[in-house]
Amino acid sequence: MPIDIGTPRRFTLGLAVLSTISVSVTASRLPHALGALYRGRETGDAGLVGSASDALIHGYGLALAGAGIALVIAAAIVALLVNAQRSEVSATS
Repeated sequence: MPIDIGTPRRFTLGLAVLSTISVSVTASRLPHALGALYRGRETGDAGLVGSASDALIHGYGLALAGAGIALVIAAAIVALLVNAQRSEVSATS
């Protein structure tokens, strides 16, 4: 039986979830943060650049933390399956 490592759809779904987290958290701190960052850089407004940067860092930081949690959960599932007896794995599938 071939091992299914993953398909592009699964990767895209995971990326969509992480993007949704980062955009939602960023928008809750500063709506249109990316536009504000560009506007602040064009006008030389250090305060606007700082607040937009903080909002973007916060949003992407939480998304990265979510990805880390998902990786730990996936590793735990793999560890359980690798250590399970063959009869236990066959009974559940």
